[in-house]
Parts: sequence; structure tokens; C-alpha cells
Amino acid sequence: MGMAIGVGWRVRSVAWFVALVALVCMTGFSASIQPDGPVCDGSEPLEGEPVCADEYVDAFNGGLNSDPPVYSPIACGESVCGETGTFVHEGLTTRDTDWYLVTLIEPADVTWSVTADGFAHAITTVDISAPGGAVVGDYVVSTAGETLTVTNCLGPGQWALFVTTFAFTGVPCGSTYSGSVSCQPCGPPGTGACCLGCLPCVDDILTLIGLWGPCIACREDLDLSGSIDFADILAVIASWGPCP
Repeated sequence: MGMAIGVGWRVRSVAWFVALVALVCMTGFSASIQPDGPVCDGSEPLEGEPVCADEYVDAFNGGLNSDPPVYSPIACGESVCGETGTFVHEGLTTRDTDWYLVTLIEPADVTWSVTADGFAHAITTVDISAPGGAVVGDYVVSTAGETLTVTNCLGPGQWALFVTTFAFTGVPCGSTYSGSVSCQPCGPPGTGACCLGCLPCVDDILTLIGLWGPCIACREDLDLSGSIDFADILAVIASWGPCP
């Protein structure tokens, strides 16, 4: 489900820092340890943002942290070599947050994967059409050396892919990460009762009932209406039978 975060995506307070740790969950994301060494191999396009420093104001791709909001475009199948870091702004420690805008013309299973060069990082997908922005699916964090991946079945429109440092101090500006986005079709179920679009085989009807109600960009929302309702149950019934 989407979770409204509101403004302040840099998340400066200790209370929010602890709260974000609690958001880590195991559905729709994975983390794997990568070998030591540079994360960018030279084949990825460079992000192009100026290197942050104390009192830096991000007018490049600070997303909802910028006024007005600004994003770097990225398309399905593309990758990027980006830079981030922590710094002091108006007496408070903060971090460079990078927001990449992906535009979909049809529903897609969107996977956002990021490896950071020796520092803990955080990634998520954001519904920028929601007031203040809303996390879609998982907000996940790493230890140093991990690759993070989040996957969400998203409807047509524009969605932000978010990455930043997890810590608020100790990460030098100019620290690099490698990110990539891939997209696969998703949507109505195929043949068989357990084929809920992007989902693996599950107890379909019980799953839908358990998630009943508003559900922004949920993989179980088969008609991508923004809620789990009778239309989704009817879609399962219409495809009832052995699952291939």
C-alpha cells in the first residue's frame, strides 16, 4: 500500500531515522552482497548533478525536496551512475536525495535496483501524484556493499525512483552509486485462478479480502483502480482453473 510521507524527504530528525528502519520489509524487494570495487563500470550515463557541499541547494533532481520539484528522467531499460553524500545546510546535517522520473504508458512491473560504493543507502518508489508524495511498496535500506531492489506493478503515469544515503553524516559528497530500471508487463490475470497479474501463485480470494480497500499501486489490484474490490475478485473468478 502507499504510505503518505509528506514533505521533508531528507528526514533530518532522529525519530524519523528510526521510523524508516521500521519500514524495511521483505515483500517486493531483495538485497544481495556485491564484490568490493567500483560500482560504476563506465558504461552507465552519468547523473550530471553538481557535487554537493555544505549549504548546497539541490535544483537538479531533488524531487519533492526542491521547490519547484525537479527530477532526472529515466526510461525502462536505462541505467545511471550517480553521486550523493551528506552535508550541512543551515546548521543541520542532511543528505543529497536523487529522484528519477519514469513515465509509463501502460501498466508495468517496474524494478529499481541500486548498488552503492561502500556506504549504506536507501531506495523506494514514490507516487508523486499523491499530496506530499507517497511511498509505493517498500522503503528499503542497505548495509555497505549491498544491492537493493524494489519491484512494483505500476499503472500508466509518472513515478519517481528515489535513492539517497541512509546515514545523515559521514558519507563524502561525490560518493557514487549505480542504478538501473527495468520494466515488464503486468495487469489482469492470465489463465488460471492463481495467476494474479504480477503475483506468484497465492490463495487468491483470501489474499484480496485481506487487502480489501484503498491500495495504491498494489500488485494485487488487478484492474489498477487504486483499491481492492469486487472487480478484482471477479477478475480472478473469470480466470478460474489450473494455473500454468
